[in-house]
Amino acid sequence: MSDKYQHVRINKVNRRFFEDFIPGIQYEKDGVEEYMIGTIKDGTPAGAAVVHRKDALMMIRSLRVERKAGGADICVAIIREVLRIAESKGCEKVEYRYTSDELGYTGDILRKAGFRSFKEEANVSVISSSLLAYLLTEDRKASDMRRECVRLIDEKKVRAFSRSPENARVFEELYPESDMSFMTINEKGEPESYAVISRLSDGSLYLADFYSAEGREGDLFGLLYMSLGSVFMTIQSEGDFYIAAVEDRFDKLTKILFAAKYKELSRQGVFLASRATGKAVV
Repeated sequence: MSDKYQHVRINKVNRRFFEDFIPGIQYEKDGVEEYMIGTIKDGTPAGAAVVHRKDALMMIRSLRVERKAGGADICVAIIREVLRIAESKGCEKVEYRYTSDELGYTGDILRKAGFRSFKEEANVSVISSSLLAYLLTEDRKASDMRRECVRLIDEKKVRAFSRSPENARVFEELYPESDMSFMTINEKGEPESYAVISRLSDGSLYLADFYSAEGREGDLFGLLYMSLGSVFMTIQSEGDFYIAAVEDRFDKLTKILFAAKYKELSRQGVFLASRATGKAVV
Protein backbone atom coordinates (compact mmCIF):
# COMPACT_ATOMS: atom_id res chain seq x y z
CA MET A 1 0.00 0.00 0.00
CA SER A 2 2.83 2.39 0.82
CA ASP A 3 3.91 2.52 -2.84
CA LYS A 4 0.53 3.92 -3.87
CA TYR A 5 0.72 7.06 -1.74
CA GLN A 6 3.03 9.99 -1.15
CA HIS A 7 2.89 11.79 2.20
CA VAL A 8 3.98 15.42 2.59
CA ARG A 9 4.07 17.97 5.38
CA ILE A 10 1.54 20.68 4.56
CA ASN A 11 2.97 24.19 4.64
CA LYS A 12 2.07 27.68 3.46
CA VAL A 13 3.23 26.88 -0.08
CA ASN A 14 1.32 23.64 -0.71
CA ARG A 15 -1.60 24.17 1.67
CA ARG A 16 -3.95 25.38 -1.06
CA PHE A 17 -3.87 21.92 -2.64
CA PHE A 18 -5.25 20.35 0.54
CA GLU A 19 -7.82 22.98 1.61
CA ASP A 20 -10.74 20.58 1.08
CA PHE A 21 -9.28 18.29 3.74
CA ILE A 22 -8.20 20.80 6.40
CA PRO A 23 -10.42 22.44 9.06
CA GLY A 24 -10.91 26.14 8.59
CA ILE A 25 -8.99 27.26 11.68
CA GLN A 26 -6.12 26.06 13.82
CA TYR A 27 -4.94 27.56 17.07
CA GLU A 28 -1.48 27.86 18.52
CA LYS A 29 -1.58 26.20 21.91
CA ASP A 30 1.03 26.32 24.63
CA GLY A 31 2.97 23.09 24.76
CA VAL A 32 1.29 21.65 21.65
CA GLU A 33 3.02 20.91 18.36
CA GLU A 34 0.80 20.76 15.29
CA TYR A 35 1.50 18.71 12.18
CA MET A 36 -0.53 18.77 9.00
CA ILE A 37 0.09 15.75 6.80
CA GLY A 38 -1.17 15.57 3.24
CA THR A 39 -1.51 12.39 1.21
CA ILE A 40 -1.24 12.26 -2.58
CA LYS A 41 -2.53 9.44 -4.79
CA ASP A 42 -1.73 9.33 -8.50
CA GLY A 43 -0.47 12.91 -8.33
CA THR A 44 -3.71 14.23 -6.80
CA PRO A 45 -4.33 15.29 -3.16
CA ALA A 46 -6.41 12.52 -1.60
CA GLY A 47 -6.62 13.45 2.07
CA ALA A 48 -5.01 15.11 5.07
CA ALA A 49 -4.62 14.71 8.80
CA VAL A 50 -4.16 17.42 11.43
CA VAL A 51 -2.17 15.96 14.31
CA HIS A 52 -1.35 17.46 17.70
CA ARG A 53 1.51 16.32 19.86
CA LYS A 54 1.78 17.14 23.54
CA ASP A 55 4.49 15.50 25.58
CA ALA A 56 4.36 11.74 24.81
CA LEU A 57 0.83 11.78 23.33
CA MET A 58 -0.03 12.31 19.68
CA MET A 59 -3.70 12.88 18.84
CA ILE A 60 -5.32 12.89 15.41
CA ARG A 61 -7.49 16.02 15.59
CA SER A 62 -8.85 15.75 12.04
CA LEU A 63 -8.75 13.11 9.33
CA ARG A 64 -10.48 13.73 6.01
CA VAL A 65 -10.09 11.88 2.75
CA GLU A 66 -11.47 11.68 -0.76
CA ARG A 67 -14.30 9.18 -0.40
CA LYS A 68 -15.31 8.65 -4.02
CA ALA A 69 -12.90 5.77 -4.50
CA GLY A 70 -10.57 3.99 -2.11
CA GLY A 71 -11.45 6.11 0.93
CA ALA A 72 -10.80 3.28 3.37
CA ASP A 73 -7.34 2.58 1.94
CA ILE A 74 -6.47 6.28 2.05
CA CYS A 75 -7.49 6.43 5.73
CA VAL A 76 -5.28 3.44 6.50
CA ALA A 77 -2.34 4.98 4.63
CA ILE A 78 -2.60 8.32 6.46
CA ILE A 79 -3.00 6.71 9.89
CA ARG A 80 0.03 4.49 9.31
CA GLU A 81 2.02 7.58 8.38
CA VAL A 82 0.88 9.28 11.62
CA LEU A 83 1.95 6.21 13.60
CA ARG A 84 5.33 6.28 11.88
CA ILE A 85 5.81 9.97 12.73
CA ALA A 86 4.70 9.40 16.33
CA GLU A 87 7.30 6.70 16.78
CA SER A 88 10.00 8.82 15.16
CA LYS A 89 9.17 11.67 17.58
CA GLY A 90 9.36 9.42 20.60
CA CYS A 91 5.63 9.50 21.38
CA GLU A 92 4.31 6.68 23.52
CA LYS A 93 0.69 6.73 22.36
CA VAL A 94 -1.56 7.82 19.47
CA GLU A 95 -5.29 8.52 19.92
CA TYR A 96 -8.21 9.04 17.54
CA ARG A 97 -11.78 9.92 18.59
CA TYR A 98 -14.82 9.19 16.39
CA THR A 99 -18.53 8.33 16.35
CA SER A 100 -20.07 5.11 15.16
CA ASP A 101 -23.20 3.02 15.71
CA GLU A 102 -20.85 0.16 16.40
CA LEU A 103 -17.22 -0.71 15.89
CA GLY A 104 -17.94 -1.64 12.29
CA TYR A 105 -16.60 0.05 9.17
CA THR A 106 -14.65 2.75 10.99
CA GLY A 107 -13.33 0.31 13.59
CA ASP A 108 -12.20 -2.09 10.87
CA ILE A 109 -10.24 0.69 9.17
CA LEU A 110 -8.55 1.64 12.44
CA ARG A 111 -7.68 -1.97 13.23
CA LYS A 112 -6.20 -2.41 9.77
CA ALA A 113 -4.17 0.77 10.26
CA GLY A 114 -2.74 -0.48 13.54
CA PHE A 115 -4.98 0.68 16.40
CA ARG A 116 -5.40 -1.91 19.13
CA SER A 117 -7.59 -0.42 21.87
CA PHE A 118 -11.19 0.82 21.52
CA LYS A 119 -13.14 2.44 24.34
CA GLU A 120 -16.63 3.93 24.36
CA GLU A 121 -16.41 7.31 26.08
CA ALA A 122 -19.84 8.91 25.76
CA ASN A 123 -23.18 8.94 23.98
CA VAL A 124 -24.64 11.45 21.55
CA SER A 125 -28.10 12.07 20.15
CA VAL A 126 -28.16 11.65 16.38
CA ILE A 127 -29.92 14.40 14.43
CA SER A 128 -30.54 13.43 10.81
CA SER A 129 -30.34 16.09 8.11
CA SER A 130 -34.09 15.71 7.47
CA LEU A 131 -34.86 16.27 11.15
CA LEU A 132 -32.57 19.31 11.21
CA ALA A 133 -34.37 20.69 8.16
CA TYR A 134 -37.72 20.13 9.92
CA LEU A 135 -36.54 22.12 12.97
CA LEU A 136 -35.30 25.02 10.85
CA THR A 137 -38.29 25.28 8.51
CA GLU A 138 -41.43 23.48 9.68
CA ASP A 139 -41.32 23.16 13.46
CA ARG A 140 -43.39 25.72 15.35
CA LYS A 141 -40.17 27.02 16.93
CA ALA A 142 -38.63 27.80 13.53
CA SER A 143 -40.24 31.23 13.15
CA ASP A 144 -39.33 32.19 16.74
CA MET A 145 -35.71 31.15 16.24
CA ARG A 146 -35.55 32.97 12.93
CA ARG A 147 -36.99 36.12 14.51
CA GLU A 148 -34.38 36.05 17.29
CA CYS A 149 -31.68 35.56 14.66
CA VAL A 150 -32.83 38.62 12.71
CA ARG A 151 -33.01 40.67 15.93
CA LEU A 152 -29.41 39.81 16.83
CA ILE A 153 -28.23 40.81 13.38
CA ASP A 154 -30.16 44.08 13.56
CA GLU A 155 -28.67 44.83 16.98
CA LYS A 156 -25.17 44.10 15.59
CA LYS A 157 -24.36 42.02 18.66
CA VAL A 158 -23.63 38.74 16.94
CA ARG A 159 -20.19 37.59 15.80
CA ALA A 160 -19.09 34.53 13.87
CA PHE A 161 -15.97 33.06 15.43
CA SER A 162 -14.23 33.52 12.08
CA ARG A 163 -14.84 37.27 12.30
CA SER A 164 -13.79 37.57 15.93
CA PRO A 165 -10.68 35.37 16.34
CA GLU A 166 -9.47 37.08 19.51
CA ASN A 167 -12.71 36.33 21.33
CA ALA A 168 -12.84 32.87 19.76
CA ARG A 169 -9.57 31.95 21.46
CA VAL A 170 -11.55 31.55 24.68
CA PHE A 171 -13.06 28.44 23.10
CA GLU A 172 -9.93 27.05 21.43
CA GLU A 173 -9.92 23.87 23.52
CA LEU A 174 -13.17 22.92 21.77
CA TYR A 175 -11.61 23.28 18.30
CA PRO A 176 -14.64 25.20 17.00
CA GLU A 177 -15.69 25.32 13.37
CA SER A 178 -15.24 29.07 13.05
CA ASP A 179 -17.82 29.65 10.30
CA MET A 180 -20.51 27.64 12.13
CA SER A 181 -19.97 28.94 15.66
CA PHE A 182 -21.48 32.23 16.84
CA MET A 183 -21.48 34.43 19.93
CA THR A 184 -23.01 37.64 21.18
CA ILE A 185 -20.80 40.42 22.52
CA ASN A 186 -21.58 42.50 25.62
CA GLU A 187 -20.88 46.20 26.11
CA LYS A 188 -17.25 45.44 27.01
CA GLY A 189 -16.73 43.50 23.79
CA GLU A 190 -16.60 40.18 25.63
CA PRO A 191 -18.40 36.93 24.70
CA GLU A 192 -21.83 36.67 26.30
CA SER A 193 -24.05 33.91 24.88
CA TYR A 194 -22.64 31.40 22.41
CA ALA A 195 -23.18 28.25 20.35
CA VAL A 196 -20.08 26.25 19.47
CA ILE A 197 -19.98 23.68 16.66
CA SER A 198 -16.97 21.35 16.50
CA ARG A 199 -15.87 18.24 14.65
CA LEU A 200 -14.70 14.88 15.84
CA SER A 201 -11.60 13.43 14.21
CA ASP A 202 -13.74 11.54 11.70
CA GLY A 203 -15.31 14.80 10.48
CA SER A 204 -18.65 14.47 12.30
CA LEU A 205 -20.16 17.80 13.34
CA TYR A 206 -21.51 18.16 16.87
CA LEU A 207 -22.73 20.79 19.31
CA ALA A 208 -19.69 21.16 21.53
CA ASP A 209 -20.97 23.82 23.94
CA PHE A 210 -23.60 26.50 24.39
CA TYR A 211 -24.46 29.17 26.92
CA SER A 212 -27.21 31.66 27.49
CA ALA A 213 -26.51 34.75 29.59
CA GLU A 214 -29.07 35.22 32.34
CA GLY A 215 -32.32 36.49 30.88
CA ARG A 216 -30.99 36.20 27.31
CA GLU A 217 -32.43 32.83 26.31
CA GLY A 218 -33.72 34.39 23.10
CA ASP A 219 -30.14 35.24 22.12
CA LEU A 220 -29.15 31.58 22.42
CA PHE A 221 -31.95 30.40 20.14
CA GLY A 222 -31.00 33.03 17.59
CA LEU A 223 -27.41 31.83 17.71
CA LEU A 224 -28.50 28.20 17.43
CA TYR A 225 -30.55 29.08 14.36
CA MET A 226 -27.40 30.46 12.73
CA SER A 227 -25.21 27.55 13.80
CA LEU A 228 -27.66 24.79 12.92
CA GLY A 229 -28.45 26.48 9.62
CA SER A 230 -24.74 26.47 8.80
CA VAL A 231 -24.51 22.81 9.79
CA PHE A 232 -27.43 21.90 7.56
CA MET A 233 -25.87 23.68 4.58
CA THR A 234 -22.76 21.58 5.16
CA ILE A 235 -24.26 18.11 5.67
CA GLN A 236 -27.23 18.64 3.31
CA SER A 237 -29.06 15.32 2.87
CA GLU A 238 -26.01 13.11 3.28
CA GLY A 239 -24.98 13.37 6.91
CA ASP A 240 -25.97 13.48 10.54
CA PHE A 241 -25.40 16.01 13.30
CA TYR A 242 -24.75 15.17 16.93
CA ILE A 243 -25.65 16.62 20.33
CA ALA A 244 -23.94 15.28 23.43
CA ALA A 245 -26.18 13.21 25.69
CA VAL A 246 -23.91 13.01 28.72
CA GLU A 247 -24.90 16.25 30.50
CA ASP A 248 -28.41 17.14 31.64
CA ARG A 249 -28.27 20.59 30.04
CA PHE A 250 -27.49 19.10 26.62
CA ASP A 251 -30.29 16.57 26.93
CA LYS A 252 -32.67 19.30 28.12
CA LEU A 253 -31.82 21.47 25.12
CA THR A 254 -32.32 18.51 22.77
CA LYS A 255 -35.76 17.87 24.25
CA ILE A 256 -36.68 21.55 23.82
CA LEU A 257 -35.44 21.80 20.24
CA PHE A 258 -36.83 18.49 19.05
CA ALA A 259 -39.83 18.11 21.35
CA ALA A 260 -42.12 16.92 18.55
CA LYS A 261 -39.61 14.34 17.32
CA TYR A 262 -37.64 13.47 20.45
CA LYS A 263 -38.78 9.84 20.50
CA GLU A 264 -37.44 9.41 16.97
CA LEU A 265 -33.88 10.30 17.92
CA SER A 266 -31.30 7.55 18.08
CA ARG A 267 -28.11 7.39 20.12
CA GLN A 268 -24.56 6.65 19.10
CA GLY A 269 -21.36 6.10 20.97
CA VAL A 270 -18.27 8.28 20.91
CA PHE A 271 -15.25 5.97 20.77
CA LEU A 272 -11.61 6.54 21.56
CA ALA A 273 -9.18 4.40 19.59
CA SER A 274 -5.59 4.25 20.80
CA ARG A 275 -2.31 2.59 19.90
CA ALA A 276 0.90 2.34 21.88
CA THR A 277 3.96 2.96 19.77
CA GLY A 278 7.12 0.89 19.74
CA LYS A 279 5.80 -1.88 17.50
CA ALA A 280 6.29 -2.11 13.76
CA VAL A 281 3.47 -0.80 11.65
CA VAL A 282 2.84 -3.39 8.94
